[in-house]
Formats: sequence, C-alpha cells, structure tokens
Amino acid sequence: MTQPVPPAPDPDGDHPTEPLAGVSLLMAAVTAVVGMLTAFGLHVTPGQAAALVGAVGAFGSLVVWLWGRRTTWSPASVARLLAARKSQPPPR
Repeated sequence: MTQPVPPAPDPDGDHPTEPLAGVSLLMAAVTAVVGMLTAFGLHVTPGQAAALVGAVGAFGSLVVWLWGRRTTWSPASVARLLAARKSQPPPR
C-alpha cells in the first residue's frame, strides 16, 4: 500500500522569504521583557528570575520549532515531493 503524497508547495504562491524571523523576534522580545521586569521591579528572588527567563527561553524554542515545522520545507523534502508527484498518473 502506498502512502498518499502530500501536496507540494506552490512555487508561485506568496511565501515569506524568512518565515522564522518574525516568530524568533517575538520570542526574543518576550524574553527581553521578562528580563527587564525582573531587573526593574518584579519582586522575585534571583533564582526565580533565572527560572522564569529559562522557562520563557525554553518555551520560545518550542514555539520557534513548531512554527518552523509548519512554515518551512527542506530542499530534500521538496525534491522528494516533486518526484513523487511526477511519478503519479495525471488525475482523470
């Protein structure tokens, strides 16, 4: 049994050239704001501040990874999808 081939990316579609830049900048800004809050008035211990910044950084990495999986294609994946698409008979 063959697996269905997912649709290949549309090369003529409107795709951002840097799909991860926006989400990466957003996560960097959130990390910076948390750091600034802890430095300038959020009453937490230094250990709590470090844990908070670490948690935001870890969560940010997860968000960037998930966003990247959704919005980017590796050249090998594109080549494999296009080859599979070419080998299928045309739809009737």
